[in-house]
Amino acid sequence: RMETGLLEKILNGGQYDIFKKLLAQPGQFGTLKNRLSVTNSIGKVYAKTGTLAATKALAGFVESSKGILIFSIIGDELTIPCYLAMDVIDDTVYQHAKYLQDKNLM
Repeated sequence: RMETGLLEKILNGGQYDIFKKLLAQPGQFGTLKNRLSVTNSIGKVYAKTGTLAATKALAGFVESSKGILIFSIIGDELTIPCYLAMDVIDDTVYQHAKYLQDKNLM
């Protein structure tokens, strides 16, 4: 909740358009270059990745024509390979954004 609370303050603080340009985007340069390409069908993702020995994280925003989803996902003490954890995290972001968009909640 702390991370999403911070992202919510950034979104509502008047500097969001500047801040989001500092974050990675799928298909662009950076840590999301080869990730989250499926989200292009529902909106633009701006996010920050995080990695430690057995931890993978992703936090940021999904912008769609219907609104903005703020998300933060942290997988800690992982017992699966990192690439699988990244796939699960990416799919979770996509599924949540798609659900909210389909239900007109975003």
